[in-house]
Amino acid sequence: MTGPWAVVAGDRDDPAWREAFFAFIRDVFPGLDFAAWHRLGCWNGPYQPFSIFEDGRMVANVSATPMRLLVNGTETAGVQIGTVGTLPELRGKGLARFLMEHVLDRFDAGSALVFLFANERVLDFYPKFGFRPVSTALFRGPLPATGRAGTPPLRSRPLDLESPADRDLVSAHLGNRLPLTKMFGAIDHAFITWWHLLNVFPRHVVHFPDPGVMVVATEENGWLHVWDVVSTRRFAWKAVLASLSAGRELAGAVHHFPPDQFTFDCARILPDPETHLFVRGALPLAPLAFAFPPTAQT
Repeated sequence: MTGPWAVVAGDRDDPAWREAFFAFIRDVFPGLDFAAWHRLGCWNGPYQPFSIFEDGRMVANVSATPMRLLVNGTETAGVQIGTVGTLPELRGKGLARFLMEHVLDRFDAGSALVFLFANERVLDFYPKFGFRPVSTALFRGPLPATGRAGTPPLRSRPLDLESPADRDLVSAHLGNRLPLTKMFGAIDHAFITWWHLLNVFPRHVVHFPDPGVMVVATEENGWLHVWDVVSTRRFAWKAVLASLSAGRELAGAVHHFPPDQFTFDCARILPDPETHLFVRGALPLAPLAFAFPPTAQT
């Protein structure tokens, strides 16, 4: 299979294209599922795949998502690249490179910033296109005290994403949420967060009716990992964090976002060894420790 190749801009409303994309994802990214994201109406944002086909089969893809970003509190236009891949039997033929060049030619001129999150097997691929690696951080600290003796934790319940009522509740929160961080954050990314909730955190979403906040958190190796906090108004995060951890033997909390919007105790700032951010364009954050919201990553 030799180039140049025809590039197909994906149409999620075309059943034939959609099924080809779902099959490609299953082959190249085992364990990921875009079908439920579409079936439940959550793929309703500008996530745009660009693909190459051979004999009716999708063989390579690069997706681009135009985004409203926040950098040091200032809104700027950006594009996030994702689902970069080629079928195993056709790797090494330049298909992914061809698609990357196509996507960058199409989107780069109108965006102040193009960025992506890579897996560790392809860290040498993206610098060929002018991307540079940028370190991100984890924010680790103690858990807050639960308050006065006898004070019960805040009322909460886990959400069931199979329930239409709970999905409506999630959508209401995501539609008007406050930014998780303004250091390097995003606006209007509910459709991306839905993908993460359905694929990564389906059993780890907790709702606190008062103060009206939704938290995405997991417990790993004795630490509480907080991935997202979704609220439409300001509230006392430490009280929610104390209630979230009440009655559990935990060493502390690891926040996957900085404390610029939701205040918490941070005893140590650690490099994030599992997040490989690559940036093309200006990102004037050094030497500040930051993290892009995990549930806004494609």
